[in-house]
Amino acid sequence: MWHASRRSFLLGTTSGFLVFPPIGSALGGIEWRRPGARVRTSQSTQDGATAGTTSESAEVGATDLKTVGDRYVPQGYTLAFQDDFDRLDLLPPSNVSRPWLPYWARWNVRYLAGNQDRSIKYGDAERLADGRLVGQVLRASGRWGERDGYLHEVGGSTLKLRGFPLGADAGAFGGFPYVAAMISGERVHAQRWGYWQIRMRVNRLGRGHHLAVWLLPVDGSWPPEIDIVEVVGHDPSIFYTNAHGSSTGLASYRAPNGAFGWHTFGFEWTPWSMRWTCEGQVVREQPSYIADKDLYFLISWEIGSKWPGSPDTSTPWPAEVEIDRVRIYRRV
Repeated sequence: MWHASRRSFLLGTTSGFLVFPPIGSALGGIEWRRPGARVRTSQSTQDGATAGTTSESAEVGATDLKTVGDRYVPQGYTLAFQDDFDRLDLLPPSNVSRPWLPYWARWNVRYLAGNQDRSIKYGDAERLADGRLVGQVLRASGRWGERDGYLHEVGGSTLKLRGFPLGADAGAFGGFPYVAAMISGERVHAQRWGYWQIRMRVNRLGRGHHLAVWLLPVDGSWPPEIDIVEVVGHDPSIFYTNAHGSSTGLASYRAPNGAFGWHTFGFEWTPWSMRWTCEGQVVREQPSYIADKDLYFLISWEIGSKWPGSPDTSTPWPAEVEIDRVRIYRRV
């Protein structure tokens, strides 16, 4: 559990120990170690660079979550939903009964004003007020080449979600300087308790970019909100987790094997506990604080918002994340 203290502390998990920074301090790192490894705490500066670190020896207990069938899935679960992205059922133009959405339908918004997000969310096949399709505008700019999809592109059994600067086309997008992709699963699948998993990699990320993989209540309420993983452009080697509406809040850990490789992130939620995982290792654990909500999955970009700040001349474009699969499991 978390304590309102300025001292760092250890949280025991089934895979070892997590080391949390002091409450109220600058964001710090959380790292997990296998049995016999040394546990390191780190304090991060405001620009994301890691400052001095200290180390101490700690013996840790059992390691990975046990795998059954699919890799990293805890025991006692059965598959309830999957999308391996051989195609994308996105509205529009999809006419399937349960499509992914490129915006927040429950909230009826295309950006999060409270976060001061400066990127409006669209799909390539959506039509702007001037009659043009979003994908046609991005193609006509001449900056991004010929693509099968600009904001959402399926190929090789993966889905790429991107974010672009708009330049002279900003007026057609309500004055927003950026346009970005998201997929919201509020019409796809929602459930209470279970195990959510995504395999993905960040291909392009820089200052001003913020990527979030998260869960929201299907009834449109907020909080709660579960952030399975968040990545911010000024330091992509740090992965963040959050539990809005609980007493624990934001935590972080250093990306295993580098920020830009393939990673499998998981979130297990039972009536009693919540566990965040990366590559099957528990990176965070706390008591459950959500009692009566069905949650749905989404992944979204923000650009130029409060957390990552504004892009600069070093920012690579377009921002891009590649998703191999999303799978959701129920308890047997």
